[in-house]
Amino acid sequence: MPQDVLSDSVRPILLWPDPRLRQKALKIGPKEWETMDTWSEVLENSCLWHKAVGLAAPQIGIPYRMIALDWVSLGLNSNYKLIINPVIQWVSQSRSTQTEGCLSLPKQSWAVMRPTHLHLQWQTPNKRWHEKTFKGFAARCLQHEIDHLDGILLPDHVHDQAFSPAPPINHPVVARWNPQIFPWGWKA
Repeated sequence: MPQDVLSDSVRPILLWPDPRLRQKALKIGPKEWETMDTWSEVLENSCLWHKAVGLAAPQIGIPYRMIALDWVSLGLNSNYKLIINPVIQWVSQSRSTQTEGCLSLPKQSWAVMRPTHLHLQWQTPNKRWHEKTFKGFAARCLQHEIDHLDGILLPDHVHDQAFSPAPPINHPVVARWNPQIFPWGWKA
């Protein structure tokens, strides 16, 4: 069995500086749907195995736009669910700064400012489109995981780009809104 596979259905977390973490994930199209059952099982099992609240497919070497979320931990209904081809429709102007960590950057954290609400469209494994407005920790987690789909890591939200522990919230290096990082822009 290859070293980058823990079992047939669980993969290890890729760690920085693995270049796959910087690659933009591919949209799942008609051809990719043929193997969706395999990829979704591997992503959900890996999320459970690593006790993650959320896990983006690129974090385990799957180059597609898929996220597994533990919806119960996020205070929502149901357990592990897949979000496929997520599209952020809008984000709120209200923001909050909180310390975030990442399985791909272990034992490190950064203070990151993010919108407090977002409206998301996504597909489920049955190819149906859904949409919902998320707030609080769920919105933050989704933005974090979607960043992974776009090759964005937590340190990218900090002005000095340093891979260092989070500064205090009032420190001038604390991340601020950056439209280059969030191309979908503002919408109230």
